[in-house]
Amino acid sequence: MLFNSTGFAVFFPVMFILYWFITSKDLKFQNILLLVSSYFFYAWANWKILPVLILSTLIFYAAGLFIFRTNNQKIKNLYSILGIIFGVAILIYFKYMNFFIEFFHSLFEKFGIITYLYSLHIIIPVGISFYTFRLLVGKRPTICRR
Repeated sequence: MLFNSTGFAVFFPVMFILYWFITSKDLKFQNILLLVSSYFFYAWANWKILPVLILSTLIFYAAGLFIFRTNNQKIKNLYSILGIIFGVAILIYFKYMNFFIEFFHSLFEKFGIITYLYSLHIIIPVGISFYTFRLLVGKRPTICRR
């Protein structure tokens, strides 16, 4: 769904009204509404990549809950580091895996080594860098201190 499409011209006012007027008294419901509508908006562009966004959201949300609920600074740091590793791994996979495959295939061919490495034709999810870095940074510093 493009921002200048008819679909968005309908989607945005409906979500605006639901958010500000229908759910204005319940912050939890507003957050759920924003999450579901964001998934819908994202799926409109390419529904096949939606599981990546949902998985990222769930893992970062779980890491955030674990960080919030523990009082041990070492455990907080561990969950922060695991979340960062996961986010960067997803980003590297989608943005650079084809590059690495093609690079090593060419490199091995120059030395006469026959490989059967072929590009995976990975589709890069729309906005993966934005939402991954947004999830990594969030509103607070990645490693929490009390």
